[in-house]
Amino acid sequence: MERSYFLNDTYYQSADFARFFFQIIGNGVSSTDDLIVEAKQNMTVMLGPGNVFANGYRYENTATKDLTHDTAHTEKDRLDRIVICFDNTPGEEDFYSYVKKGTPADNPVPPALTRNDYIFEMSVNRVLIKAGKSFIEQDQITDERTDKSVCGYILLHNIYRGLQINELGMATMTNQSFVDVYTENISDVYLRHRDSDSDILDVPLENIKIDKQNEINGNKFIPKADGVYNVWLQIRTNESDLRSLDIDKADVQIANNINGSRPGLPLFARVFNGYQDNIWTGNQIIELNKGDELKFQAWLQHFTDTPDIPVRDIRCRIAKIS
Repeated sequence: MERSYFLNDTYYQSADFARFFFQIIGNGVSSTDDLIVEAKQNMTVMLGPGNVFANGYRYENTATKDLTHDTAHTEKDRLDRIVICFDNTPGEEDFYSYVKKGTPADNPVPPALTRNDYIFEMSVNRVLIKAGKSFIEQDQITDERTDKSVCGYILLHNIYRGLQINELGMATMTNQSFVDVYTENISDVYLRHRDSDSDILDVPLENIKIDKQNEINGNKFIPKADGVYNVWLQIRTNESDLRSLDIDKADVQIANNINGSRPGLPLFARVFNGYQDNIWTGNQIIELNKGDELKFQAWLQHFTDTPDIPVRDIRCRIAKIS
């Protein structure tokens, strides 16, 4: 069936407008300030004002609203949800918020959301109801607005949240990944000749200066989004260390390791020549998927009589570029 929107002298129903707005807006909460849930007193929580869209229809809470959970089970915890429900059942057609009660259990799970031809539910928070406890504290409340499987933010919000445009029309992606790690005066970290994989150094990523998306985990960078990343690593030793160890030649190798394997091209591979050649820097543009585990590895190659070289400084920068 062919349809046209919106023409003069034509009658339209609410469902026609909803289909139009759903294509533009999508489902979810409007912004990070909308529908915040806070503990109040006893078994009551407070739902803040805000907006949510479901299938092209809009719900607005204009003032704080109290929602009360049922009494806790005496022995088992349970997980409830604070749900915004759109009921499009013929004759009902309403939006409302309520507490969706979970089932007490040794390992409780939150109640499933109802989503069918007439009912569409979104969870803004889940609340842990602890066994035998007669009140709710803030640390029992978990925000679910960011989880697009149960709620999420509307498409326009995600665009605005990640994009800033200045007076010249230049766009800045404010939430792009960027990591800056700079560790100085390191002790007990060495580049060793690689006789086996146990001689390979997993480069430590410590003393984090910037980590905009909290993606450094130990010695690994674990991206939160698919994309193309620029990675840069610098390893430095002291010129005095090279002189004292009488090292005037060594083959330094630095490589990426992604999910346990190294790609063909190294970050850095060169025979340095002279005591003043004591800074080794590598750069690559690589593609990573969400959840990949990237770490950097370094070692000495070829010259078997080269003594271990102490690492004094490490600097690493990682930036998402697309």
